[in-house]
Amino acid sequence: MLDYDGTLTPIKTRPEEAKLCEETRRLLKKLKKKTALAIVSGRSLEEIKELVKIKNIVYAGNHGLEIETGKGKFVYPPALEVVPIIKGISERLRLSPIKGTQVEDKKFTVSFHYRRVSPQEIKDAKSYFNRAVSLWVREKKFEVRKGKRVLEIRPSGWDKGDALKWIWTQLGKYLFPIYVGDDRTDEDAFETLADKGLSVLVARRKKRSFAEYHVRGVKDVERFLEKLFIVLNQVDGGRKSTF
Repeated sequence: MLDYDGTLTPIKTRPEEAKLCEETRRLLKKLKKKTALAIVSGRSLEEIKELVKIKNIVYAGNHGLEIETGKGKFVYPPALEVVPIIKGISERLRLSPIKGTQVEDKKFTVSFHYRRVSPQEIKDAKSYFNRAVSLWVREKKFEVRKGKRVLEIRPSGWDKGDALKWIWTQLGKYLFPIYVGDDRTDEDAFETLADKGLSVLVARRKKRSFAEYHVRGVKDVERFLEKLFIVLNQVDGGRKSTF
C-alpha cells in the first residue's frame, strides 16, 4: 500500500504537476504481478486513477473515504451526506484574498494549498482557512488535518488507518501488509500497522513517527520497491490476491 504525492512522486508547487514517471509505473506493474497492490492517496479517486493508470489494483482516494477494487466501490457513508456542504466550503475558500492559495475540491473533502503563498502571508492564509471552516468544525461532523503546506477539511471518523484495515481485509488477511507514506495523514496508517506489518516513512530527515523504518525520498522508495520485487520473485509458491 503506497501513498502518491511525496512517495511515488516528488511534492510539486502545483498538485497537477506531480506526474508518475514511466519507470516507476513499469515497476508498479511488475510488482502487481507478484503481490496485491494498493495506492492510498489524499487525491480524489478518479484523479489518482488517472494519474497512476494501472489496471487491476486497488485505489483509495480522499484518504480512503472512497475505495475501488475490481469487485466494486466503497464510500464511507457519512461522506455521501456532506457533499453539498463540501461544495459550499470550497466556494467560500475560493474567495480567499491571499495571493497564491489554491483550493482543491475533491467532492468529499476540500484541500486549501498555500505552497505558493509568500512567507509573510502564510499566517494570514491559515487564519482565513480557519475562519472559513470554523462553523462546520464546531459541529464535529468535520475535522481539519494538516499536511505539507496544505490544510484540509473532511468528514470525521475515517482516516488512512481505517482504509488500511478495510483494504487488508478485502485483499486477504494472510497477506503481509506494507505501507509507505510521507505525510501526517499517513501516520494513521502507520499507527494501525504497528506490530502487524512493515511501515516506511518517506522524509528527508528522520523524525518522530509511528513508522518502523525511514527512507529519505522518492528515489529511495523506488530502490525499496525494486528490492521488494527481487525478493518476491525469489519466493516460490507465494499466494496473491487478485480482482
